[in-house]
Amino acid sequence: MINYIIASYAGYRRQHNVNYLKDHVKRLADLSHSIDQITIVRPQVDMSIEKNPDQVNYGDQYYDIGIKSDRIVFLNRPYSDRSFGQYLFAYKEYRNKFDYYVIVEDDYLPNINNFDSIMIGLMKDNDYLCSHYGKLSLNAEDTYATIPNGIVKSAAFEKILNNTIDYDTIFQNIPDGYEGVLFSSLFQKNGLKIGGFQDEYPAIYFHRECEWKTMEGKTESVFVPWQILHSK
Repeated sequence: MINYIIASYAGYRRQHNVNYLKDHVKRLADLSHSIDQITIVRPQVDMSIEKNPDQVNYGDQYYDIGIKSDRIVFLNRPYSDRSFGQYLFAYKEYRNKFDYYVIVEDDYLPNINNFDSIMIGLMKDNDYLCSHYGKLSLNAEDTYATIPNGIVKSAAFEKILNNTIDYDTIFQNIPDGYEGVLFSSLFQKNGLKIGGFQDEYPAIYFHRECEWKTMEGKTESVFVPWQILHSK
């Protein structure tokens, strides 16, 4: 069984849009897949750091996705943290009820039919398969998720949860750009293997210089940024 976890945020971001989440769920409805549950994590928005709270804190409007289904579940997260804390929070709620957990941010949408079975078919001996991974050193095992959207085996999350005492706060107040390294380190410390599907499917991402970039790959992407999909 597969749980599709969407990490969300209704507050300020570099490119904000009230339709990210609604369009994400609609995209799932339009594609063929074998997802058993869609879990949307709703973190607390820290209004003390919002730049224009009256303009960009959409609140309930953001989570009005326009689709009702027994397979769609909202989880209220009492912390305002990075996506990675949301993924672990959702896993703790369901644990081994599911075999796999797809993890994806709200503004990255699934892009091809049967994306879930494609990723499972590419996992091989990996415990976590992400859109793109990089290296922190010359050590072949020292990998980290540069673009984290992907799929995780339930057994891998279980091992991390059993050995990570303070997962609720470890992603609080860390420098921007280091959260992927920290998340990946949880796998490495537990002897879990990280892989990527960038050789088969391109990874499209938003560069810090405000440009959209495409990493290596040969066919259509598994996930696509909302901005790219809606520019077509």
